[in-house]
Amino acid sequence: MKKIFLIITLFVSVICLAQREKYMNLQGFEDKRFNWGYYLGVSNWDFKLDPITGLGTSGNKTTIDNKGGLGLSVGLMGMINLTQNVDVRIEPGMHFVTRKLTFNNDNIPASEQEVNVKSTYLEIPLLVHFRGNRWNNVRPFIAAGGGYMRNLQSNENAEDDNTQGTFRMKTNNFNWQGEAGVEIYFRHFKMTPSVKGIFVINNEIVPDNETSANYWAGSIDGLRSRALMVSVKFE
Repeated sequence: MKKIFLIITLFVSVICLAQREKYMNLQGFEDKRFNWGYYLGVSNWDFKLDPITGLGTSGNKTTIDNKGGLGLSVGLMGMINLTQNVDVRIEPGMHFVTRKLTFNNDNIPASEQEVNVKSTYLEIPLLVHFRGNRWNNVRPFIAAGGGYMRNLQSNENAEDDNTQGTFRMKTNNFNWQGEAGVEIYFRHFKMTPSVKGIFVINNEIVPDNETSANYWAGSIDGLRSRALMVSVKFE
């Protein structure tokens, strides 16, 4: 809650600073057919986890603790302005993520119960961007769309599985996302702080080998990444 309050306070402070100057910066900025930019972001990633219940005897059942982690994001933006209030944009980027799953089962040695899941996602999202009317040098916006995500650390084709300490996930994934924020016009550039939710659609888990125990991947029915990202964009 403190982090959310800090983010909101920062947004309000930046907006108030932008409103001190009444001169309309970058007039006609959206008259250009094409624009480009880049973004930097910090995100919190975890899993939407669907465990399999009722496996084996009570001693063989596995309960799973899901702990999220912070990630860093960086990317480029390219956009086509359809009107003064609508554009279509593509925002290819990279997300560097670490999460932790803890498999609680008496048959798993304590040293093997915690699994650090490291992922590097190459993402190519396509978004439709709706802007409100300008109020001096700011304007609100919302955006929605979907994207393709390639997990460069998926281990999908690895022969080893969790028995050998290799957690495997799908390489090719798809998501939907929604975003909201404000565009702030300065004299020489536009800055856009925003908050975005990213939700993977497909099941990312790769089953362990048939000869392996069902303590790890065998106890998961569905595993889907999700994230809340705070970013700052520059155009």
